Amino acid sequence: MIREKLNKLIEDISQSHSMDDIYQAKKDYQAVSGEIFEDDKSYEARMGLFLEWFAFDRPINGSETPLDQFLQNHSESVSEEDRELCEGLKQSRHSLFLMKKSGSGQVVVNDLFEDEKLVVKEDEGKLFFNKDDVFEARLLPFRKQYFFTENFCHHPRATYKYILSKVKPIIAEERQDHKSLKKMNKDWASLKKEIDGLARDIEKLSLKRDGTDSEKKKEKLSQKLEALNAEKLQLEIRFYELQNRMEDLETNKIRIGHRARRFSLMKQLAYMSLKWERYHNVDVRDIYRD
Repeated sequence: MIREKLNKLIEDISQSHSMDDIYQAKKDYQAVSGEIFEDDKSYEARMGLFLEWFAFDRPINGSETPLDQFLQNHSESVSEEDRELCEGLKQSRHSLFLMKKSGSGQVVVNDLFEDEKLVVKEDEGKLFFNKDDVFEARLLPFRKQYFFTENFCHHPRATYKYILSKVKPIIAEERQDHKSLKKMNKDWASLKKEIDGLARDIEKLSLKRDGTDSEKKKEKLSQKLEALNAEKLQLEIRFYELQNRMEDLETNKIRIGHRARRFSLMKQLAYMSLKWERYHNVDVRDIYRD
């Protein structure tokens, strides 16, 4: 039922875009993942992955996606259940997974980018997967459960170590970015505390100056206020510069950049998988390599 609703949603979103827009997006997508043809065994799955990306991930204005636009334009006509599904899609994971175990109505996978074990509801897991399979997929959280969409890009088991060697540098860089952001947040909070403290001191001195009749005291207090205001101004300049750097790191490098780098790797691997699919007589190590 969920997959049927997803397919209908993708169809509705795609129909709200021109054929030229879809054609250009497909051209850009296949420039990295490889051009596919109808006689390719994985044609339907790869087209499905493209349409999922087109509807749910493709950046339009900064971090806005066609899904965001669709919800804005159909805010009154989308049912509560479909809106819940769309909110789940905003939190979905487009990632690389390692199959750990498949059982009755569920599978256990490891998200390679997050290094996290997850239990996914999948009634046909034994048909789709074997232990230690490596694959690209989209994981959807919905009503306290995880579901896969119906499109996968499978990789030969022998490629696991190679794939992991490409994933690890991405994970390391992402962790460093989050660490940097955490430090920036700490520095931001410290600066804010200093500025707020100075603001209180300035307010107290201002009241004290305005409440004295002594011109000599007023002059001294005015000099102190001038020094405090200058100090506060310097801190505020540092504060807003830091805030701008934080916003840039969080938005452009983490929210947009991390997703783009993961996507780029998955599409490069998808192209290798496509070549392996077409040329089974070639050693997989001659395909999955730098």
